Amino acid sequence: MDDQHQRDTGSRIPPSDADTLRRIADVLLQSGIEHFAEKFQQEFIALHKGDSDILENFDNHQAETSVDQAMGLRSRQIVGLDIVKGLDRFDGNEDTYLKLLRSYLNSIRSIIGAIEVVSETGLADYTLAVHSIKGTSRDILALPIGDEAAEMEKAAKARDFEFLQECNPAFRDRVLQLLDDIENLLADVNAQNSKPKKDKPDSAMLSQLLVACQNYDMDGADEAMAKIDEYQYESEQEFVDWLRKNVDLADFEEIIEKLA
Repeated sequence: MDDQHQRDTGSRIPPSDADTLRRIADVLLQSGIEHFAEKFQQEFIALHKGDSDILENFDNHQAETSVDQAMGLRSRQIVGLDIVKGLDRFDGNEDTYLKLLRSYLNSIRSIIGAIEVVSETGLADYTLAVHSIKGTSRDILALPIGDEAAEMEKAAKARDFEFLQECNPAFRDRVLQLLDDIENLLADVNAQNSKPKKDKPDSAMLSQLLVACQNYDMDGADEAMAKIDEYQYESEQEFVDWLRKNVDLADFEEIIEKLA
């Protein structure tokens, strides 16, 4: 029985099955198979032409899905981080804000050891670390941590060890909690945005990254790393994560040593 005969004889998919089918379309879309999802939706609509109830429900479901997707990061909450204002700062560009969060995570992780304890011999490094935490936290709109870091920096410059010894442990714990929360957020985003898989990065991509690092070309390194990040790697993902971290830290010498 051909499709035209099915339509002419009034054969229709029941609403309960229709709900299942449109959810399949969502899965296809979320899996990055946009072409098949679009084709699936077109066929669904064509099959039910004239069935106003089913099509209305389908349209409502699509609208709800679009709203959820549009909300994106704005629906997420992290204590001490104003994600909405952070996004607004970059005209709602989620990719830009996520890149900033990832850079923040890597850079603060790299200096967190300097605020583990406060001592006379480590005071200079401590002061530099809290100064960095102050500025970068304000950049991502983690204002409570930024303001607290400013107080710690002020106390360090005044050599107020009594204040530092009393307040630093709680400050350090709040910084670590924020880093953990950001790391979890980034992991969730990556899990929701599944990528095509490859065994390992293309040599051409790695060569492009190497040249950019050798020339200390930040934009070129970001562009090359973005291409590498388009895939999930089955055998070298840990290495790619290492590259991502060092690009964020602009630690080009380390990358050159690995890739040259």
